Amino acid sequence: MKRRHFIVGAAGMGGALLVGWGVMPMRSRQGRPALLPLTAGEVPLNGWLKIATDGTVVLAMPRSEMGQGVHTALPMLVAEELNMPLAMVKIEQAGADTMYGNVAAFMSALPFHPSDTEGPELATHIRASQWLVSKVVRELGVNITGGSTSVADAWEPVRVAAATVRERLRQAAASQWQLPLEVVRIEDGHIVGGKMRAHFGELAVQAASVDTVTVTLKPYAAFKLLGKVCISQPAVGQI
Repeated sequence: MKRRHFIVGAAGMGGALLVGWGVMPMRSRQGRPALLPLTAGEVPLNGWLKIATDGTVVLAMPRSEMGQGVHTALPMLVAEELNMPLAMVKIEQAGADTMYGNVAAFMSALPFHPSDTEGPELATHIRASQWLVSKVVRELGVNITGGSTSVADAWEPVRVAAATVRERLRQAAASQWQLPLEVVRIEDGHIVGGKMRAHFGELAVQAASVDTVTVTLKPYAAFKLLGKVCISQPAVGQI
């Protein structure tokens, strides 16, 4: 084979692989339940959260506590989405899986003025840059703490993880109690429907078997978190 043919062929193959990688969906940041180490009776629901037998929820914590309160802030997100007391949310050190990588740390390093990266309408080059960086960083999964990015990075994936657990618990309760889903709610760390009431641990196994749920995040118009105001719109999606 001539060297020129080899170079052209290799370049073509490399280009095809690059295009194929580009059209693939971004790596999920919810993770597999198998990522979480378990003790007796604990039930994992996704790569972020598991439920203990007493109804407490354990959050995988991928960030270090460096005085900014992230070990309180991320459990707060879980407690809000799950309508449960903050004291019922525990944390454990997360593993090194790529899904825990800090995407926001790299997004904040892009050379754009902050005012240009806010709002629903972004310039094409900014959207393209954010998409590329996010996709690459999700693949690499660099787990770092710094730049005041811990809450910003976890803001969506942790809330989605908690909202998914909430809806799986509701569906499990509706099936177990033979009630319409719309009458089953979560309040104060318990599933409630009609005259029935149970803590999370009592329905965790059944919730883990629920495959697909429709998730709606709480519509925080202005959610005050440790002195910072985070603006968020409701998000709806299939998990």
